[in-house]
Amino acid sequence: MGPYDVTVVGAGVAGSAIARELARHPHLRGAPAEAQDDVGQGTAKADTAILHTGFDARPGTLEARLVREGSRLPAACAAGSGIPVEPVGALPERLVSRP
Repeated sequence: MGPYDVTVVGAGVAGSAIARELARHPHLRGAPAEAQDDVGQGTAKADTAILHTGFDARPGTLEARLVREGSRLPAACAAGSGIPVEPVGALPERLVSRP
C-alpha cells in the first residue's frame, strides 16, 4: 500500500459518510482513521437516530430547502445498503402538514 490522497479523521456519522462518498471516486486513495475499536463509537453513538425533516425551519429559507433535500438522502442510502428504515413520522411534523 502506498500513500493516500485523503485521510478521513473519525468514523462517526460524518466521517463514514465522507469515506463512503470518497469510495465512489476510484482515482482517489482514501483511508479512514478512527481512534475507537469500531465505527460510530464516539459522539455518533449517542445519536437519537431521528432524521430531522425540517418541520420547524422557516418556509422558503435555505435551511428549509437543504433540510428537506437532505432528509430524503438517508432512506435512499439505506435502501441501497440493505439497511431497514422505518419512517414513523413525528407529531410536530404531522401538525405542521395539516391543512
